[in-house]
Amino acid sequence: MGFIKNAGLLRVGDAFKDAYEGKNGYKYLVADKDNLRYGKQTLHLLNDGGFIQTSLLYSTIFDKKPSIPKKLLLITGTGYFDAMRKQEVANAISNPKALQEIAFNNR
Repeated sequence: MGFIKNAGLLRVGDAFKDAYEGKNGYKYLVADKDNLRYGKQTLHLLNDGGFIQTSLLYSTIFDKKPSIPKKLLLITGTGYFDAMRKQEVANAISNPKALQEIAFNNR
């Protein structure tokens, strides 16, 4: 990164740490389930995790918070037959405002 002018650091780990610590009122546990990641040995991002990561990428590149549409293409669950479909952000992301703020503060 230090040798390439247009390369930078995306602070995903710091953003996830803040989310797990409950910054901006975010609660990652809902009904004893992690809303950010899923899995035992290999962790996969869920809708909240993907949302914070993409918000962080946008905030880092453009130095502003992204405009969030009413609906986004998001996963419907963690089962084998669950699929991506257009969903209301307010229903598929547990706390989009808090996650967006965490992302922006880690740019």
